[in-house]
Amino acid sequence: MPILRRLCQNDPADASRWNADIVILKDSPTVIGRHPNCDLVVPWDGISRQHCSVAPAIDGSGWSLTCLSSAGGNGTFINRRRVRRAATLRHGDLISFGMGQDVPPGGNLDRRAIVCTFRFEEFPAGSEPPAARSA
Repeated sequence: MPILRRLCQNDPADASRWNADIVILKDSPTVIGRHPNCDLVVPWDGISRQHCSVAPAIDGSGWSLTCLSSAGGNGTFINRRRVRRAATLRHGDLISFGMGQDVPPGGNLDRRAIVCTFRFEEFPAGSEPPAARSA
């Protein structure tokens, strides 16, 4: 059972605007963005309304992240590397959002430009992750 765990928030936005610190991922896509209807709301104007999604890989081999916003903007980063369209997720990967408008696909986001980060964690079937909210 995989989860997304919020690790840091470098934006001065009120922490009460976040809808979750830990989200249990389901078999349907979990949409991340600033719109209140997203499964995981990131209250930052630099992220798209529907920015990206995390879902089981089509071939059943694991989990993937797909960018839903245009190629421009601040981008989506896995382990500080900008994702072009989609990427496979592995246990411990860090999904970050930040001020990366000048970072090309495959380029690295400077740590100081990160606004928020989530860690992708997988747990063995039948085990329970720590207190979480289902997406």
